[in-house]
Amino acid sequence: MLAFVVPVKPRAVTADWNRLTALLDRTLRSICAQDCAGFVVLVACHDVPPVTFVHPAIRFLVVDEPAAGSVTGERDKAMKIKHAQRHAADQQCTHIMVVDADDCVSPRLAATVAAAPDAPGWQLTSGYVWKEGSKIAFRNTRNFHHTCGSTAIARVDLFDHMFVEGPHYTFEEPRLPAGIALAPLGFPGAIYSILNGENIFLDRQRIQSHKRSEGGPRYFVRKAKRYRPVLVTPRMRRHFGLYDLP
Repeated sequence: MLAFVVPVKPRAVTADWNRLTALLDRTLRSICAQDCAGFVVLVACHDVPPVTFVHPAIRFLVVDEPAAGSVTGERDKAMKIKHAQRHAADQQCTHIMVVDADDCVSPRLAATVAAAPDAPGWQLTSGYVWKEGSKIAFRNTRNFHHTCGSTAIARVDLFDHMFVEGPHYTFEEPRLPAGIALAPLGFPGAIYSILNGENIFLDRQRIQSHKRSEGGPRYFVRKAKRYRPVLVTPRMRRHFGLYDLP
């Protein structure tokens, strides 16, 4: 069984609590549209967002530890993931996937895990980057897992290796034991929503910083080699549970 772990920022550090709640509601609807019933959704939070979507697989885990403050929020995120990890093990889950509270995922993930319960796990090397409200998404078929945080499925006994000192949750190149690796998933696994007002990693200020540090126009050349624009079709929206927010 697959545990989807969704860490949520504390309300005190959220730019817009209502906006975060709407994004989380969409993410939960997307996750719970799985083709297979073998999954649970563990939402780890200090404050329970008043989402309208209800599903028997969803569990809200209220963290009673003080919020771990940092510039990026990564320490707080790691603490919440660790908290949910313990619950996933208690519920006999075989694998864990962390999903950011503003992303959408493929409905094929739980079935993939159910078909190979002993596999070390998978990396979502293919997926879409989507600017909130846009009619265009950008597909990355090679290293999507270097961009989006919702891109790793790991077996429960290997999940401790998804953390580095800090602690920080790492999804790009986890330090797994020798001879063990996460396999490429084989199909687009998620949509990474950006510029929605609640991203930890990719806001307008950080994008501008990357552009300056990577050499202005050369930044766009490198990005164009990895991403291809595609139309956000009704079929894609249905598949990932994607819809525009008010």
